[in-house]
Amino acid sequence: MDLSLERWEGSTPAEREAMVRRLASQLPSGFTFDAVRLCRLGEQQHHVALFKQGAATFALIPGGRVTLGYDANRPWEPNPDEAESWQETAEEYGLDQSLQEYIAAVTLRPRQVELAPFLVETIAREVGWEPLSLDDPEVREIVREHGTGTGVTVVRGDTSTRVHRGEDGELVAERSVAATHAELAAQLRASGFRFPT
Repeated sequence: MDLSLERWEGSTPAEREAMVRRLASQLPSGFTFDAVRLCRLGEQQHHVALFKQGAATFALIPGGRVTLGYDANRPWEPNPDEAESWQETAEEYGLDQSLQEYIAAVTLRPRQVELAPFLVETIAREVGWEPLSLDDPEVREIVREHGTGTGVTVVRGDTSTRVHRGEDGELVAERSVAATHAELAAQLRASGFRFPT
């Protein structure tokens, strides 16, 4: 099936829906087609196919030749929050560059690459945390000492325990999992996923 950006953008709404319904039937078990939505960012707009797998939503990125990289000559000024955050980071790590200089130094210049179509999860999630019961003695101690108003992370040795409010406002407790990047990548691969690259 041709899932190139050129084919995708040149299709009618009915053709797009037929393509993604065919694609959904070829995806691993558990994936279902959700919708094709028109998304806008500034002056750009694209029809984006969305799929569900459990509680996660994935967007189809059509394949084709694209430009990747950071154009250091592109005019951009950080907003006040970005500038303040950078100032704190620069002070903490002893960096003497401006945010623009730092980004230009650590990113690749624009280049053309050929991408195969892929699905990407639409909400970034942290890996390396396991849920803990709110009745866990350590969690109870953290809540007793720090309350439940804002999130708190307690580090003891190589293990971190955090207690915070979830998106629904409910209290959530988690403990860090002692795993290397390679081990986490292997866990993702075993479930049919991988880190973005």
